[in-house]
Amino acid sequence: FTLIASTLTYCILLFFTNKVTKRKYLGAFSILAFIIVIAAAYLNTALQNESNKLLFKNAAKADIQAYTAVVTTPPIEKTDGYHVILSVQKIKQNSSWKNIEGKVNTYLPFKDSIPKLNEKLLIKGKPSTYKPPLNPGEFDYGKFMNSKGIYLQHYLTQENIRQLGKTESNFFT
Repeated sequence: FTLIASTLTYCILLFFTNKVTKRKYLGAFSILAFIIVIAAAYLNTALQNESNKLLFKNAAKADIQAYTAVVTTPPIEKTDGYHVILSVQKIKQNSSWKNIEGKVNTYLPFKDSIPKLNEKLLIKGKPSTYKPPLNPGEFDYGKFMNSKGIYLQHYLTQENIRQLGKTESNFFT
């Protein structure tokens, strides 16, 4: 609503004012233009996040045989294994590969051959959504991870992971 209202106001003011009035209200034009840019950026980000979230959640409910992912966080050592966040790139569904974006919270219950940062993996199986808390007032870990943009989790065994090598690191990541 803010984007549409401010864009219409800006266009009306731009077309129906003369040069003297435009100079007089240059600050108002600048502020209005700034609001339009910020609202458009916010709308773009919100739409992309929502579409990725829906696409990724629906993919988790579908019949996924495998997926490829890149390790986006350094492995964090836990008592019985490691915790890693993976960025999914492709999923194998009905014998064909589809591009998809999303993150998976993974737990690796082993200590040897741990994947490293920016390493590409082929993973057999499919991730699952977070289960809601069992007791009222209990901490909702799934909601916490969803707020970080991580909607799925996967408990991996060593037999379900194949390391495909290191990916090219991006300067900005």
